[in-house]
Amino acid sequence: MKRSKFGCTAAIRTPDARNPPRGSDTAHSTYPIVISPRGTDLLTTRPTIRWSAPARSSVETSYNVSIDRDGQPVWPPKTVKGTELVYPANEPELTPGLYLVVVSTSTGSSDEEQVTDRGFVVFPQCREPNLSRATPCKRNKIREEVQRLRAPNFPAKATSF
Repeated sequence: MKRSKFGCTAAIRTPDARNPPRGSDTAHSTYPIVISPRGTDLLTTRPTIRWSAPARSSVETSYNVSIDRDGQPVWPPKTVKGTELVYPANEPELTPGLYLVVVSTSTGSSDEEQVTDRGFVVFPQCREPNLSRATPCKRNKIREEVQRLRAPNFPAKATSF
């Protein structure tokens, strides 16, 4: 498995008690903990970023949020209040690769969390002309499955107990 300097891999992992899928104990943390995207593969190139507030922080706490790739920021840190940042429309879309969200306050940084798989992977766009019809790319397969699951026309047997 390829491991980045962020301590994350592109492989799917199995959560356990020592390495929870959504981070450390958020109720007692002195630093922000990234909730999403984290330890996942993404189809979107403009993810919404969410994190938990450190214990004893106020609603007025300011957070500096950035996304890093290969140890370099993708865009300058954004300062926000609250625990969510919609990907800025004025910033370039993420390209395929491995990324890490870093959220910091005056009390600490999400980089202090000592667990693996804190990063996320952005899937590449499909290039239909280069693919045969029999082998669509993984991105399209996932989108088709999501659309199928969201379709309201499930057979009655599938939706009843």
